[in-house]
Amino acid sequence: MRNRHFIYKLLLLGLILIPWSCTRTQEQEPQTIEGEDGAIRFDPAVAMVRDDDTKSTMINGVNTGGHSNSFRVFCRRVGEGKHNLLFGDDGTQVTWNESATGSSKWEYSPLSYWYWISVTNYYDFLAAMYPRPAAQEAVRMLDELSGEEIPGNLAIKKAYALSDDYDLMMAGTRRTGADFEKRTVKVPLTFQHMLCAVRVVVTNESTATNLTLTSVKFDNIIQSAYAKVTIDALGEPEFSWIDTQRTNADKAVFSGSQALNYGGDRYEPASYDLLIPGDLSVAIDGSLEPKVPKREDYKNDAAYNTAMTAYNTALTAFEAQLPRLKITYTTANPDPTGDPIVHAPDPIVLRNVKQARFGSADTIPEWEPGIKYTYNVSIRLDGGVIVTVITSEWDEIIAETPGILI
Repeated sequence: MRNRHFIYKLLLLGLILIPWSCTRTQEQEPQTIEGEDGAIRFDPAVAMVRDDDTKSTMINGVNTGGHSNSFRVFCRRVGEGKHNLLFGDDGTQVTWNESATGSSKWEYSPLSYWYWISVTNYYDFLAAMYPRPAAQEAVRMLDELSGEEIPGNLAIKKAYALSDDYDLMMAGTRRTGADFEKRTVKVPLTFQHMLCAVRVVVTNESTATNLTLTSVKFDNIIQSAYAKVTIDALGEPEFSWIDTQRTNADKAVFSGSQALNYGGDRYEPASYDLLIPGDLSVAIDGSLEPKVPKREDYKNDAAYNTAMTAYNTALTAFEAQLPRLKITYTTANPDPTGDPIVHAPDPIVLRNVKQARFGSADTIPEWEPGIKYTYNVSIRLDGGVIVTVITSEWDEIIAETPGILI
């Protein structure tokens, strides 16, 4: 992935620190390093770090909600049989100071300092950033999720709902005492996009009939969840979504009146919509996919055909509970005094959408964090609806998206 350098504004109320029986760090003697003051400093020189003073809200077509120059960091030091929390229970906001001089323009207060005793010491750092113009829920300590976590590992989580509509990113890293040369260098924070970005392109491929696109919606998708980052048993950052809530509420990505003339006229949104990643084969009612009948389990063809009929009925009911894409459009009424004719094709089950229009292309079984998805919907009033999906990495610039099928 080619990183682009941006920073997003955040007020990180809503981040939740999971303590794991940690103790609060007492004031310690700074470990002075030659040429430096021994303070813990940060270098988030990755996808979000800004390289200019712009306030653009777009990253490769994704509307991020705006960005500026801060993030919130959490830390725990492990050593001498203790787990000490640095930066406080609520974490510390680190802010870019353009006018600062010295070793770092990423500032926070009060400073924390490296404190190394042996090679077995280590520090776990977790951070999150998002551009949020107003506070959400208050920061709070949680104990009730301890059964879901890896004992002894630091974790933070952030509530997110589709209505929030901003770019949420998280990072995590471990600094070990065994790495002598890097003990006191700036902590690199590689932020990851926690959301996925989705858009729908609609083309009228009819040979003689114009149409007007009126709505594009998703349903049965995740409406709210918690984004989580922790450090796993191997000392690596682990990103996930927990406590996901799916409903049949529609998520409209287009609503209006877009004329599409026959012969290839198309609607292409200017930006992507930010959605919560997840498995596209999970039903909102918790039902399980029916099993396909096996011919050898039935005495004759009649019994097998009856079983297949029941299976197809059950499969249709199951897929009605899966994430889907719904489109409506109108065409002119042959009667000039009548209202336009409304068309609402059967919803498109997302897990069945292939990555290429022809041949035996793969489907997309899930939406993944940090990936952009373009669903190309081709409407033929004389031939039905055809849908394909294109994927690309969020920070990768694609010159000719319609010509690339990944």
